[in-house]
Amino acid sequence: AAGQNISLSPLAMPLLVLGILAGFRGPRGKAVGRLIFGVAFIFMGIEQMKSGFAGLGGSLDFTGQIVSGYLGQLLFVAIGMALTAMLMSSHATLMLTLAALAAGQIELWQGMSVAIGGSVGSSINVFVIGWLGGNTSGRRLALVHCLFNLVTGFVAFVLLDLFYWLVQQSLPQANALLQLALFQTLFN
Repeated sequence: AAGQNISLSPLAMPLLVLGILAGFRGPRGKAVGRLIFGVAFIFMGIEQMKSGFAGLGGSLDFTGQIVSGYLGQLLFVAIGMALTAMLMSSHATLMLTLAALAAGQIELWQGMSVAIGGSVGSSINVFVIGWLGGNTSGRRLALVHCLFNLVTGFVAFVLLDLFYWLVQQSLPQANALLQLALFQTLFN
């Protein structure tokens, strides 16, 4: 939940300057500069996602508007898969989910369903890329990876109510962001 209550964007500009300066120190400095650039852009991106969700305000509110139960959970798993397919990153999907949860636009169970979809969607992306660009061994590895994540996603989906209860009992006083982070850790 760091980055949700504290703004990291003021650190981005000094890091960008540091990254530029490091680039003048030869090949090793250039590599370090690129690393610093990446961290700075991540900080800026987190802030932009937070402000984007805050800007949506009440116009995007899934709390109570989507059917609950297995059909609603399946819908949010599909949303997580679609987001991950578009973003090509389950981590980016999780960051969007945390931002929406922090803004009160989704509920915890919806975020948990999106996290499952993100994991499954990521493995499907790996499968497609591995299948198109890999040799026979690479294709087999991509297939096994995809099947493993499909099975674990299915198991997590079936046990989602149990996970929800477990997360609620483990961190009863914590905010939903920490509870979603705990679910993601348990699920992975």
